Amino acid sequence: MRGPAEYQDILRWRKVYGVPGFRLAVRSNSWSFSEEFGRVFSHMETDGDVQVVYSVVVGRERHVLYRASEVLYETEEYRELVPALERLVEGEMVKAFWDRLVFHAGAVAKDGIVVVLPAEPGGGKTSLVAALLEQGFEYLSDEFAIIDPESLKVLPFPKGLCFKEGGIELFPHLKPKSLYVEWDMGGETGRLWYLDPLDLGPGVSREARRVRYIIFPERDGSEEIVEISKAKAILKLAGNLLNLDFFGRDLLDAMVELVRETECLCLRTGKPQEGARLIRSLVEEGG
Repeated sequence: MRGPAEYQDILRWRKVYGVPGFRLAVRSNSWSFSEEFGRVFSHMETDGDVQVVYSVVVGRERHVLYRASEVLYETEEYRELVPALERLVEGEMVKAFWDRLVFHAGAVAKDGIVVVLPAEPGGGKTSLVAALLEQGFEYLSDEFAIIDPESLKVLPFPKGLCFKEGGIELFPHLKPKSLYVEWDMGGETGRLWYLDPLDLGPGVSREARRVRYIIFPERDGSEEIVEISKAKAILKLAGNLLNLDFFGRDLLDAMVELVRETECLCLRTGKPQEGARLIRSLVEEGG
């Protein structure tokens, strides 16, 4: 298969996505791929000059993903293209926020009150965020909570929600609205479902807002929200911080300030819908 320079005339579908301070372009010879990938990053689409260009060439038998002229990924399976490029684009965008606190966490807002939900991958963030959107919360992110250490504001990262197989089964009514893809996970087929947050909730937050609650989800059937100590919250946050090395000695001060200005709690629940109900009650009563 030829390189992207030889496909200039047919790489006609091009979209630009970005976050403050960073933009990239995704171009393809396939209208279908451009539209499918656009569903994942539709709320991050923009215009202007770009720093990075990805090219996706969809062939009859093989499909190739390039960064400039470098081959990054080749596959015979068309359904692998969206998740392969999604991870690359997501990584580039998150690096643009490396001078902020970047947590593995969901983030939602209601009536201007921001709730951050830190949890490790597979910890149920997406399911809980989805349930909160259905309870009337606005969407900031289902994967990353990006917090400015000075203002303590959470910056939106509104990529489409990404459900794994176990999570989507809790929301079977959402399957018809989703973009279904498959992903080779070391010899096993991973199944993913992408959803536009507007298919679940009232809106996508476009502005940075100060965090009010930090709530750590735990899979437990007791159905309660309990306060935890600031020291425990710092330890749990540190376990979900992606750019710990960037802050060095300044990290402790940033974390202490973050927990000092927020309410830190633990959510124990067996079902995301019940957890969302508890969080909504907390926000409405404390707002």
